[in-house]
Amino acid sequence: MGLLGRMGCNSGSCHGSFQGKGGFRLSLFGYDPEFDYVALTRDNQGRRINPSDPDSSLILLKATGQIEHGGLRRFGKGSWQYDLFRRWIAEGMPRDKGSGEIKHINLNPPEFSFKKAGDKGSLRVVATFADDAQEDITLLCDFRTNDEAVATVSPGGEVRAKRAGDTAIIVAYRGNILPVRVMVPMTPPPDFKYTKTPELNYIDREVFAKLRRLNIAPSDLAGDAEFLRRLHIDTVGGLPTPEEVRTFLEDKDPKKRQKKIDELLKQPMHAALWATKFCDITGNNTQLLENPPQLKPRLSQAWHGWFRKRLAENVPYDQLVHDVLCATSREGLEPEEWLEKDRKFRQEMQKGFQTGLRRAQDPRPVLATAAAGADRAVGREDSSRLPGVRLECAQCHKHPFDRWTQDDYWAYANIFSAVNLGVSPEARDVINKENGEIRKNAGKAKPQIVVREVFVNPKPTGAKRNPIGKGPLPVRTLGGPRSSSSQARTRVKISSRGCAAPTTCSSRAALSTASGGITSASGSFTPSTTSRWPTRPPTTSCSTPWPGTS
Repeated sequence: MGLLGRMGCNSGSCHGSFQGKGGFRLSLFGYDPEFDYVALTRDNQGRRINPSDPDSSLILLKATGQIEHGGLRRFGKGSWQYDLFRRWIAEGMPRDKGSGEIKHINLNPPEFSFKKAGDKGSLRVVATFADDAQEDITLLCDFRTNDEAVATVSPGGEVRAKRAGDTAIIVAYRGNILPVRVMVPMTPPPDFKYTKTPELNYIDREVFAKLRRLNIAPSDLAGDAEFLRRLHIDTVGGLPTPEEVRTFLEDKDPKKRQKKIDELLKQPMHAALWATKFCDITGNNTQLLENPPQLKPRLSQAWHGWFRKRLAENVPYDQLVHDVLCATSREGLEPEEWLEKDRKFRQEMQKGFQTGLRRAQDPRPVLATAAAGADRAVGREDSSRLPGVRLECAQCHKHPFDRWTQDDYWAYANIFSAVNLGVSPEARDVINKENGEIRKNAGKAKPQIVVREVFVNPKPTGAKRNPIGKGPLPVRTLGGPRSSSSQARTRVKISSRGCAAPTTCSSRAALSTASGGITSASGSFTPSTTSRWPTRPPTTSCSTPWPGTS
């Protein structure tokens, strides 16, 4: 099946598209060999394959252009591709189910570090299969370069340096995507000397090491005026005043830069700026928030205020994500306590943001829209926004440039299948009574506020299925091991503290108003003047489980 990818037959513009082409559909980039085998040998009563006369097989006649083919000629009769396909058909299309499962793909070399432009090297790709058999699959792989101006690659894996720079060769085989870094250094002048620029942190160390390999000298330190301008834009989103510039330039303290950083990180505008960024990341859209319309801007401001408070307290990134993903409306409160708290919140919102909500000691999150709840595509929303993984493509097909499949997408989404937006069994009586009062007071008019809550159903029924026909998928974090649904709903801990939710850590934040209030637990945090949030570098490794998952 790898040969189909090598020839482009299972690409998105051909038979790998969602609709297929000419009644023939393959899995995108060959990530599902079982599906492809059935499509080749059984679909349409097996009309594409003829074991008794392999040369008359439709798959070969079309691919060689002997009969009309919308994809044109893919290879010639008598070529090694033709002979490989023909031999497989003549042998009866053998397939030992599971034997073709790939355990590991080894790239040799894993990186090309050329000495100068014009150099070349050969890339060899070896696959280790489920039965531990190894095979050279170089000729079955699809190669492409991210920057043809720096390096090119031939269909057989020969890499040629074109000019100085840094790029990657992408190797694709049956849905497996692997990168190979290519570095071509600049040709330095005869009197070139690498400057000794001081390293201030681990980022400098890594950047300088790469620049040295490319024969590129680091830029000099920015001047005081330039440093101050950049710092203000990055931390508080504005320019320094003329007086601030003059004062900074006249300051002779050798540690004035570090002091200025700490000073700006403490300014309220720093938290406000980054709260705005997080509102964008989490989808704070005023128009999509629930009714009544006059409260939508205030709900949006409450959303912003929730982030602003935590950023001002220097809450670590993992804790921030935990509080977003693991919140429920009641947060462990009894239904009557939560309803009273939610009622007061609504009253404060009616007074206006300036007079009411800003006096609140803990502005609650408003992290949902009118379409909030279990029906939202949680895998698409949160996986791409919080850890920086782009998973949207895998909702419908294999990701074209990453390892994520539809199984990965829907298995991840099932972590949240127990999350509901409505009325929980425990709070049914008090919520129904409250909604009855709201409808009674509204009279004949349709009430614009209905009390609902975000809760975790102990018996979820909404497990997602892979749209291509597979049943409900076991819960799995991105890049993590599979687990049963019951295991996924078991309460787990983050560091030394667990979720505030009474049932699970796999719920997501939702509207903190009459349409489902949430109060994420806010612990005690000590701001750092030397290392602002996050207190440790956030990881985007797909093999690292998220906070709140096991």
